[in-house]
Amino acid sequence: MMPWIKRAVPALLALIAAGNAQATLKAIEQAYELDPGQVSLPAAAGGSLALRRCAGCAAELLRVDAQTQFQMRPGSGNVSLEVLRREAARVINRRHTSIFVYFDPRSGIVRRIVLDATQ
Repeated sequence: MMPWIKRAVPALLALIAAGNAQATLKAIEQAYELDPGQVSLPAAAGGSLALRRCAGCAAELLRVDAQTQFQMRPGSGNVSLEVLRREAARVINRRHTSIFVYFDPRSGIVRRIVLDATQ
């Protein structure tokens, strides 16, 4: 048997086995990018966040829990909900401002809210 065939056979068998395995993809997080006017931030931690994905869309409620993180910029450190609410109110009419809402699609629990007014 040729030497390259000896090396190719295990690789070929691994590819065949991988092809037979069925991978399942699970959505572990979903995100919305919204204008600040489309989001009503919760009044207190443990409340609900209301959002409208479009002008004619019905409001959706997502839960905020003790593990929800609040950030002022993508990748920045966490701030309190009060600081996020105050800054969101200050920049609500600023162009190119977005609020990103990341949540678990199965439970509807918000994992983090990011205000991006840096654009």
